[in-house]
Formats: sequence, structure tokens, C-alpha cells
Amino acid sequence: MTPSAIDLPTKSTIITWEKLPDDFILPDEPVDNNLQPLLAAALRESLELAGLILESMLIASNFGL
Repeated sequence: MTPSAIDLPTKSTIITWEKLPDDFILPDEPVDNNLQPLLAAALRESLELAGLILESMLIASNFGL
């Protein structure tokens, strides 16, 4: 049996939303994700266990400011 490629139809997703009213007041407070440090630590540990992070690498995180 010879493997062959399957052509799947491509479908584009269209996302729309309504404009906020002109008098809508957006809060000026920062939005924090309380789970971000836990998720980042879990990802880092899994990458370390898989051998994908070496001591010679510089890993930066939390740059989504």
C-alpha cells in the first residue's frame, strides 16, 4: 500500500463583532492572568525533562507587557 496525500478543503473563518457604543467606558486597570506563572513553570519543566532546554540557553518569559 502506498501512502497518498489527502486534499482537505480549506475553510476560512470569519470573525466579526459589533462596535462598542461611543459612551462605553473601558476600565483602565491591567488585566492579569493569575495562572500564567503556574503554566509557565509547567511548560518549562516539561521542556527540561524532554531535554529541549540546556544550561547554555537563555530562556526569557513574561514579555507580553
